[in-house]
Amino acid sequence: MLTAIVLAREDIREYDQRITLYTHERGLVVAHATGVKKIASKQSPRLEPGMLVHAEVVRAGSGDKLVAAEPIAHYPQIRRSYRRALVVQYVLGLAASTAFPGQPDRALFDFLRIFLGVAARIPEQAMNTLCVRALWRLTSVLGYHPLAPPMGDARTQVRAWEQFATYHLERNVTVPHYLIA
Repeated sequence: MLTAIVLAREDIREYDQRITLYTHERGLVVAHATGVKKIASKQSPRLEPGMLVHAEVVRAGSGDKLVAAEPIAHYPQIRRSYRRALVVQYVLGLAASTAFPGQPDRALFDFLRIFLGVAARIPEQAMNTLCVRALWRLTSVLGYHPLAPPMGDARTQVRAWEQFATYHLERNVTVPHYLIA
C-alpha cells in the first residue's frame, strides 16, 4: 500500500478514470482506475482530489492500475467551500504538472499534506493569501528559492528565474487572476 495524495482525476472511458497520485514512496503515479464512475463504485468518493489515501497500485503491462484506496483524511471543509476547493485544485494541479514520475520527494509530499490541512482549517477570507504563500512555498520545495538570500551574482539569479519562467510558460501554467486579487 502506498500513502498518496490524490492530485487529479480524468475521464478516459465511460466508467474509467485516470487518477494522478503523489505518493510518499514512488513520487508521481498516474494509475488507471477501472469502473470508478459506476454508481455502485465504492472507490469514487475515496479518490476525490485533495484526499490522503492508502492506495494499492499494481504495475500492469499498459501502465499502473489502481486496485484499491482507503481514505486516511478527506478534509470535508474543502468540499463545502467553492473558494477553498478552487485554491486546493489549483495548487494540486500545479504540483501534478511539475512533479516527475518515479522521483519521490519527501519535502513535496509533506508540503502537500500540510497544505491540505491548513486549507481545511484557516478562515475562508484568508484563502487568497494561502494561495500566494503556497505558490511561493511550492517553488521553494521544487528547488527555486525566491525568498532565499542571494547566492552568487545577479546574472545567476536572473538565469534561475528565467529557467523557472520558461519551464512554466512552456507548460502554460499561469495563476488565475481571481486567485490573487
